Amino acid sequence: MMIAECQSYASDNLLIDGFPRTMIQAEDVQKQLPVSCVLCLDVPFEEIINRISGRYTHVPSGRTYNDNFNPPKRKGFDDVTGEPLTRRDDDDLITVRKRLDVYQLSTLPLLDYYGCYFIEPIPEGTQLDCQKCYQTGLKLNQFFNADDQ
Repeated sequence: MMIAECQSYASDNLLIDGFPRTMIQAEDVQKQLPVSCVLCLDVPFEEIINRISGRYTHVPSGRTYNDNFNPPKRKGFDDVTGEPLTRRDDDDLITVRKRLDVYQLSTLPLLDYYGCYFIEPIPEGTQLDCQKCYQTGLKLNQFFNADDQ
């Protein structure tokens, strides 16, 4: 399904976030959408745990808050509307740790699989690192499209 969605885009270049997650998916992608490069955010697990286990959302607007990084002015309520914030059921500490265990088993092997396509690891996954990753993606897009101009 994901591959079909990607194939529907007219551009030869596509940035996919969070997919593939397993070796089977990666092999299917490589057969149908050959990969030219891979960018990887290498975020320490404790950072991921802090971000996910502390997040809350105002569902109608999509605004997000975090106990550690972006707390609401009034705990549990949206800054703009004053409406209650919600928390995903699977954002508790135990579930987050289980999700990271699954990641280590099924997704980490992809780093070896895609090793020859890596441009550079993105070290911490901070907002600045994500911006650098985005800028790298833009430069790569210009590089891969240079022949089209």
